[in-house]
Amino acid sequence: MKQMHSKVKKIKGRGIQVYRMLMMISGFIFLWLGQMQVACATNYGEKAGTWILEQIFWIGLVFLGIALIGCLIKRAWVPALITGLCGGIILYFVKNPSQLSTIGENIANLIFT
Repeated sequence: MKQMHSKVKKIKGRGIQVYRMLMMISGFIFLWLGQMQVACATNYGEKAGTWILEQIFWIGLVFLGIALIGCLIKRAWVPALITGLCGGIILYFVKNPSQLSTIGENIANLIFT
């Protein structure tokens, strides 16, 4: 009887975990759909591209923060510094993609002229 009771508890526990996971996923989907209203304007292509770049910037910033926290917990100062510098440069170009095209044009003019 006890074994049956413990199995029922495990199944109920798993069901609650699955339910919570599905609720969290559906919540993220609804948040994402709510933020996509930016794309419903007149110049939706430009606004959608700007929105996607902005989201990529914030996601990259979160990943950079997690990587830096991991390095600092391990007291790896040099990898933390390198990660911070490289991540900062990448995030700068994600935030300002026109700068990357300007640098590319300058290099092309330097090489081919």
